[in-house]
Amino acid sequence: MIPSGVMLGIPVEALPLAERGPYVGDRFAVSYVPSATIQSWLREKEAEGRWGSVNTREHDRSTPPILAIGDPPFSPDHLRSTASESASPPAASASSPFLLTSELRALSPTDGETLVRSALAGNREILLSLKRLPSTRQEATLIAQLYPEEARLLLGGEATEQELVRMAEEGELRRCRILHIATHALVDDERPENSALILSQVGLPDPLEAALNGTRIYDGCLSAGEIVREWKLDADLLTLSACETALGKRVAGEGYIGFAHAFLQVGARALLVSLWEVEDRSTAMLMRRFYENQRGGYAGVRDAGLTRDPGAPLPKAAALQEAKRWLREWTNPQGSRPYQHPYYWAGFVLIGSVD
Repeated sequence: MIPSGVMLGIPVEALPLAERGPYVGDRFAVSYVPSATIQSWLREKEAEGRWGSVNTREHDRSTPPILAIGDPPFSPDHLRSTASESASPPAASASSPFLLTSELRALSPTDGETLVRSALAGNREILLSLKRLPSTRQEATLIAQLYPEEARLLLGGEATEQELVRMAEEGELRRCRILHIATHALVDDERPENSALILSQVGLPDPLEAALNGTRIYDGCLSAGEIVREWKLDADLLTLSACETALGKRVAGEGYIGFAHAFLQVGARALLVSLWEVEDRSTAMLMRRFYENQRGGYAGVRDAGLTRDPGAPLPKAAALQEAKRWLREWTNPQGSRPYQHPYYWAGFVLIGSVD
């Protein structure tokens, strides 16, 4: 689907087909493209064989084909708190840990936008005040466990801009077929190239020393502009498990210009991104189910409107469709369905290839 007009930013799968009836997503596996221009461009690339070869990637074992990133520390206290922790599920919180957006919304919209742009411009005070996201550690770890001997984890102090820059320069990112990045995202809806994923803010090289030596200055922020200039991918899927990563600058005829355009441009065939602020525990559950569906090997048959053998892999769009329905219907030990509201399951959308 190519959303436009009043439907831009609205997940079609969350619309009811009739009053008190099923949702669109109950009957259809939905995927999106930002615009007709991007759709034509993606089809041309596929038809011309300009995507990389999966077989070539698998012949090179120097880089695991799955890269999962989570729980970067935003202050020294965050780094210290991980020392005594394991990847076991943290206790569910009453509110989302993605609190920067919530805190900014408590201010006027203008002040909120100003703070976001100040942070993207390098305001260390704002970046160091970001809330830690402990559930992203669990999320990335559980996803990596689905791909034994195939996945590399970058958690905590290893989730750095420096390491991703090195991997991009040495061609390691291009050998990954799945990339999963779970962290804070800051979206600049005026200058989308400045929108950034926030990585570790601890242990950054001294900027003054780097300037004097003529070397790269690291700020722990991976911007959309840097991705376009420096990354080359050959990825079947790139997931941005963060708030509002499907958004950006609204441009007539092109949808939202932001992370999606950047990652598609550098070689991702499909993106899983969010339309709004997401809750941590439900997001971790949705992601686990989605990757289980796509990977296959689960017990029994999962209803995604497809004829499949028990434990068979599902196409990406069907895998997300089933995961959303499962999360919506998930029942806790008390017998209630805490994630029934579309807020919890409808925010993540698939952009690009559905297979």
